[in-house]
Amino acid sequence: MQILLQEGRSQIRALKEWRGTKLHKSLILVIAALMLLGAAAPHARADDKDEREDEEDGLIHTIAHLKASKSKTKSKTKTKTQGHSLHLHHHHGHHHHHPHPPKPTHHPKPECVCEGGSSLVCYTNDKECAANKNPFAASKVSQCVSGGRHVYSCLNEAGVCRSVTTCKKIESGSGTQDPHFMGFNGADYYFEGEAGRSYNIVSDRDVQVNAQFTRLHNLKGTYMGRVSILVGSHMIGFDPHFGAYIDGESLADGASIEMSNVDIMYEVVDARPRLTVRTPAWQFVARAKIEKGLVAESYINLHASVVGMPTDPHGILGQTARFLLEKRAPGSKPEQVRNFSVEGEEPDYELKDGLFGTDFTFNKFSPSLAGGEGGMRKEAVVLRASVRSTFEAGVDV
Repeated sequence: MQILLQEGRSQIRALKEWRGTKLHKSLILVIAALMLLGAAAPHARADDKDEREDEEDGLIHTIAHLKASKSKTKSKTKTKTQGHSLHLHHHHGHHHHHPHPPKPTHHPKPECVCEGGSSLVCYTNDKECAANKNPFAASKVSQCVSGGRHVYSCLNEAGVCRSVTTCKKIESGSGTQDPHFMGFNGADYYFEGEAGRSYNIVSDRDVQVNAQFTRLHNLKGTYMGRVSILVGSHMIGFDPHFGAYIDGESLADGASIEMSNVDIMYEVVDARPRLTVRTPAWQFVARAKIEKGLVAESYINLHASVVGMPTDPHGILGQTARFLLEKRAPGSKPEQVRNFSVEGEEPDYELKDGLFGTDFTFNKFSPSLAGGEGGMRKEAVVLRASVRSTFEAGVDV
């Protein structure tokens, strides 16, 4: 007991020194009594000890919980201070799950339909549609697509040919005879050119159509003697006497080639060769025309259709399709036709690098910017050292 009192007195003295104050005698006695009770603790009952241990465990748990809460509070305060735009979500008893908004669904393009549920007729191309040639009756447009036909006409729209891709009316243009051009915008004009020279007919980002002009003995004026079509890295040639070629390989009668960016079909109909080339935006049909006389001579008539949406068309014929892109152009279509004139001069459309070339003033062909099969490589249409090839030279006069 004396030892305990001595310890109590020493602690009281320390307290007095620390506080710099004086303590009452009665307080010293209270502290001493408490210390005596602490010394007698080992003799308490076992169940009291268990109770104290439970209380201590509860105290430890409470302290741990308070520390964790304090840590979370600091973390929230820090987050809120560093990023004022962040929103803190406080949980009240149970968790509330906030599901993410559903991702936008890409709905498939609706199938083309005829007004009033009218029946329709399918055609391979718009030229056959205009002439009502080889019609295929169907109840819906998907039957045209599955049958490899790209054009349809509703029975309640006589003479209107539509694309199965866009459902829109197909605008057509052509270059025939000497050569007489009918523009996509309805313009009617001639382009004389010079025999033996090559000119651009249609130039767009992913397709190029050129023609070499020739002069016939029995007829006056110039005519399209040979045609070339460039699609990406592919080079397609058409000659009324020698047929069609792709990348230097001859195509047999009835040949059909399907690729992701171009479909090609070659056939001989009524002893006259015909080449059809179709891309996502364009369709071209080149057909040999035979003029009989002392010497049978041939030239090419070219029919073109816009079956998709051109990118930036130009060329002798291609520029007339620009109105499709210029929806806000002032004036109606007839006014545009009245005001139309071929841009530039004839030499601006001459290809300095020959029939399979791209070197002319208004060139738009850029295969490096177009996607698709065939490796759209710009180097596939490099300029040749020789301005004219044997294939081109043979068509003169």
